[in-house]
Parts: sequence; structure tokens; C-alpha cells
Amino acid sequence: MDIMLDYAEFVSVTAERRKEIVLERLLEDVPRIVRKYKFADFDTELFLSDFNKYYSGLLAELPQSPALAT
Repeated sequence: MDIMLDYAEFVSVTAERRKEIVLERLLEDVPRIVRKYKFADFDTELFLSDFNKYYSGLLAELPQSPALAT
């Protein structure tokens, strides 16, 4: 699975913002991509629910700089 990032944006931001960008893109792209496929004995919606909880939690735990908090 490829998650595409904007190079110009990515290189011009802080390491913390990079983490935030990656998590945001994962939360956007993974559900769209995973729903394209059907797997036997695999509960896609349960996976996506757990995936969203976990990665949303990571995103919420990132330290917020004053610029990002506004």
C-alpha cells in the first residue's frame, strides 16, 4: 500500500508536523484502500474501527505546538 505525501510540504515542516501529516494521511487513505478488497474471514469494518481508534489516539497524543493548536 502506498501513501502519497506532498514532498514540498513535507520537507518544509517540523518533525512533529511530519508525524501529524503521516497519521492524517493514514486515517484518510487506509479505509478507502482496504474497502476495495474482500478477504475471506476478515471483518473489514472491525479492522477499520480498531485502526481508526488506534491511529486517532496516536494523533491526539502528539505534542501540540502553539502554531498547531490554533
